[in-house]
Amino acid sequence: NNKILLILSPLLNITMFEVLDLSSRALPQLKDICKQFGIDAKGLAKPDMVLKIIDAQAANKELAAKLVE
Repeated sequence: NNKILLILSPLLNITMFEVLDLSSRALPQLKDICKQFGIDAKGLAKPDMVLKIIDAQAANKELAAKLVE
């Protein structure tokens, strides 16, 4: 499924962060994204930050679209 999504991503005009993209980012970048979504990243491990961002963007798709650009 991930391979199909990665192939189609440019065609779908993705406006949300994807797990693979977030997982490959440096910790400071993830903390910044968390901050912009209003997530308290203090004490969170990287995988937990990724999941919180995925949840937050599902609840706020407009903000996610702005942050991805």
